[in-house]
Amino acid sequence: MLDCMAEKTARDFTHITFRRMGSHMTNGELKDKIRGFITSRLKMSIDDNVNLFTSGIVDSLFAMELVLFVEKQFKIRVDNDDLDLNNFNSVCAIADFSMRKLANK
Repeated sequence: MLDCMAEKTARDFTHITFRRMGSHMTNGELKDKIRGFITSRLKMSIDDNVNLFTSGIVDSLFAMELVLFVEKQFKIRVDNDDLDLNNFNSVCAIADFSMRKLANK
């Protein structure tokens, strides 16, 4: 199975970490926080690559909760153009999206 893009990016650019409130945020930490939020809210464990929407795990209301979580947790702005299912359809996709936004911050 292919690694998620965030893992590939982390391998290719191992020197990149993101500064947040005095500490470094790694790709693994991004995924841990995202997975932790999803599993705590849904009361179930999930694979990082499972499509949250096609699997029926997440509905549109929870998708908005995910957007708000990402904005608050990682201190990034999710613009209207960013509201694409591809950015939020899995833990890996959300981590990839967050990593891109943090890199451009």
